[in-house]
Amino acid sequence: GQELMDAGKVQFVSGANLDFRLANGFKNTDVYCVAPITVDNAVLSSYDFWAVGKNCCSDQQADFKCGAYNLEGAKGGVRVTSDADRDFYRLAVQQAQSSHAIKAIHPLFFTWTTDASTSVEDAESAGYQGLLVGMFGHFLFQSLLVVTAVACFAKVRIN
Repeated sequence: GQELMDAGKVQFVSGANLDFRLANGFKNTDVYCVAPITVDNAVLSSYDFWAVGKNCCSDQQADFKCGAYNLEGAKGGVRVTSDADRDFYRLAVQQAQSSHAIKAIHPLFFTWTTDASTSVEDAESAGYQGLLVGMFGHFLFQSLLVVTAVACFAKVRIN
């Protein structure tokens, strides 16, 4: 995982899947869910790629149900960049390491998806939409302030 620390979106190779046997959930108000991404469920020396999600599993058993976990063609991952959640995902991975006697030297966290590029484009489109709504709302608010100021100054001149 160390050589891909700057990866933002990843399309995994054919045969990549989630290893549900090693999934884990860590509860701290919310349940932070993790499952390692492997190729053909091979045993790895270090499990560095993890699919993650919030409140989509149990903290009692390995029942990962986050993102596109059950879709046949899902091989994409979008990197989780939330600093607030990353520490809790790391704790969930540490629990998985203890309970399953595995290693995760440099864990990277991804949202499991069918197509990483489409997911990133959808997020970008939503961001632009929010920006346009904010700009339009600000324009309307400023217009209202100008109309109010003009009305106030017009009353002062008449008197």
